[in-house]
Amino acid sequence: MKKVTILTDDLGYGGIEKSVSILANYLSDYAKVEVISLYKLYEEPAFSFNSKVNVKYLTELKPNKLDIIYNLKNLKIFSFLLAVIEWLRIKIKSRKALIDYISICDSNIIISTNRVLNKYLGNYKKDNVCTVAWEHFHH
Repeated sequence: MKKVTILTDDLGYGGIEKSVSILANYLSDYAKVEVISLYKLYEEPAFSFNSKVNVKYLTELKPNKLDIIYNLKNLKIFSFLLAVIEWLRIKIKSRKALIDYISICDSNIIISTNRVLNKYLGNYKKDNVCTVAWEHFHH
């Protein structure tokens, strides 16, 4: 049986997350499916997955973009700098976890859901893996 992996940033509330759940649930009738989330925002995904879909989180980290924006808007310079340093730490840890996972992934097909994940998937996937770069946004 084929194995399909879907890579996403998080499984919170949004259009990408809803689309991931619909696609994963559909594909699970035809292949072994796993959904890999870079961040764990909530204890449970915002949208449900059937029991055949394996959901994994690469990190327990949560992005701190709102902290950065709040501190910048309120001119809290020291807090802003600390938030930026924390943001860098989160990015470095999460990207390392992503690269490590992609490098060892044993799926036949890997679908990534945004341009940053697409870039890492293209650079670090195994040669025999079929990849799909799925861009949900329109810029």
